[in-house]
Amino acid sequence: MGKVLPFLHPQLRLKGLPFRKKLYFLALLARKYLDNLMIKFVKYSTMGNRAMEAKIWFAKGNDLYKIKDYKRAIDCYDKALELDPSDAHTWCNKGVVYVSLKETKKALICYDKALELDPKYSQVWCNKGVLFMEEGNYKNAIVCFDEAIKLRSDNISAWCNRGLLLGKVHKYEDALLSYNEAIRIDPSYTQAWHNKSVLLKRMGRWDEGDQCQREAERMIHEPTVREEMVKEEAEDTREMSVTILFGDIAGSTPIADILNQDEYDKFIREFDSMMLKIFSEFYASYYETYGDGIMVQFFSGSASIDVMRAVKTSLRIKEAFPNISYNQRRRIEGKELFGMRFGIHTGSCKVGLYPGSTKERAKGYVLNVAKRIEDEVARSSTGSKILLSKASMDWVRDKVSIHFLGQFDLKGITGKMEVWEFDAVK
Repeated sequence: MGKVLPFLHPQLRLKGLPFRKKLYFLALLARKYLDNLMIKFVKYSTMGNRAMEAKIWFAKGNDLYKIKDYKRAIDCYDKALELDPSDAHTWCNKGVVYVSLKETKKALICYDKALELDPKYSQVWCNKGVLFMEEGNYKNAIVCFDEAIKLRSDNISAWCNRGLLLGKVHKYEDALLSYNEAIRIDPSYTQAWHNKSVLLKRMGRWDEGDQCQREAERMIHEPTVREEMVKEEAEDTREMSVTILFGDIAGSTPIADILNQDEYDKFIREFDSMMLKIFSEFYASYYETYGDGIMVQFFSGSASIDVMRAVKTSLRIKEAFPNISYNQRRRIEGKELFGMRFGIHTGSCKVGLYPGSTKERAKGYVLNVAKRIEDEVARSSTGSKILLSKASMDWVRDKVSIHFLGQFDLKGITGKMEVWEFDAVK
């Protein structure tokens, strides 16, 4: 043991401990050992160059942020700032990590410090605006977005967030101008096309909205790689409340095993067309169809609105699905109709334009929970069901009729998950 872990104290006795606890203690010791090695490496490799040492700690903080080890990321940024307290980029990324930890006051302090050091740092103004917008402080948010655009007129994130904010306060024409400017800067920016489509339909301009939606869909199928990417993930993503909806066809036998290839291809085309219309109707922020399944994301900035949109999307699909041509055929043949089952979960995760994507989307643990609810709980029962986690249910309990289904152990999810079944909108 001493040869493998030289830092292990000889008096430490692991005998008698459960195997998992042994692994846990050894992992802690290994991490401490590796951290000490890192400190020694940084000191020896930089040879007293404080600026270089600060950059190494900054890079390590970024790596830890990407794997969601937020507290250790903060420690690394603090070490970098001890060596170079005038680096605005480090203050910015530290602020974003604090947003991930839901410590918004500390995040705001970091953003303000970054702007004190570099008042022309456009992305910090944008990040600060998003923080204000999520807190409902629209007056300060619009000031921040305007400043971000003033400093860098091609900041597409600022233009789109500005449009989103103006739409929230019903300044639709001004919101359209923001989306149009984002599209002018980069005609391949799918999120701007999608947001503009949603806004136009909200204004009753359905034909124009449909045209924008078709353009957004064309961009998805013909993606264009944007040349300009933000240098660090911490700058082009934001922490938001997101509601995730997963759906799949409910049936004892997979539909792909029943239909021949031509029939299945026809079914998928009809299925995709039906889903896209419904997603657009309920302002989905991002969506994917995969075979006979769906994944839909809602991140409008209001969790209660997002959960209701997810519920109504599920309900509309549940109501429309019996009319799909294959189900009509089964009805004529006197066979049981296929339905859809759904899992909905709400939580905080990162939203942004991730590498390889042309549209803003959410990534993180929240998606896994929603998928597990649909995959393990809904699938274990028969018929069409709309199931919600407690986190989602709490936002709409006064607006819908629901009943408690039970507590479930879900694969990869810590602790038991409370699941509720939707009955009706009140």
